[in-house]
Parts: sequence; C-alpha cells; structure tokens
Amino acid sequence: MRMQGKLTLESMRWVIALLALCACGVGFIVYQALPLPNFRLAGIFLLAIGGLNLLFFKRIGSNFYAKAQSSPSCLARFWLRVGEKETQFFFLGLEIIIAAAGCILIFWGAA
Repeated sequence: MRMQGKLTLESMRWVIALLALCACGVGFIVYQALPLPNFRLAGIFLLAIGGLNLLFFKRIGSNFYAKAQSSPSCLARFWLRVGEKETQFFFLGLEIIIAAAGCILIFWGAA
C-alpha cells in the first residue's frame, strides 16, 4: 500500500488519462449543443455546476474515494491504487473542464 499524502507519477498518469477522456466527452457534448437554439442557457448551466463544484472538490473527492472502497473489487482496487489526493485532483480537473465548456458555450452564444 502506498502513502496517501504524496502525489505519485503513476497514479497521476491514470488521472490525466481519465481527464482527457472526460474532456473528449464534454467536447463532444459542446459540439452537439452548438446548433441548438438555447445553447447559451446550457453554457450558463454548465458554468454554474462547474463553479459550485469547484468550491467542494476536496469533499466530493474524499466522499467518492470512501464510497469507491465499497464498490466491486475492480473499481475499489483502481481508486485505491490512484489514491485519495489524486481522486480530489481528478474532481478538480473535471470541474474545470465543465466550467470551461460552459464558458465556451456562453461566449459563443454572445458572438
């Protein structure tokens, strides 16, 4: 078992890979939302969700990490291997991606 207080390169690779996958998914959602008539409203919604979650990313990450330990063994081992600090970092990155997607939709709608 590794020390939980230190970010490691191996676990950060998994987190960055997950964030890249999430960024692709959110980018696809933004691409699909652009032709909609009220996509600016969707941007405000995404920005609000991302902004509010930015305030609580540590708590969300810790709660998710604790609950993941009681999930099926494969998922529990994955998040145990990643670690609690990296899980919090993952949620920080995810919320930044969501807020950035909201900003893109808002500014695209203003143009």
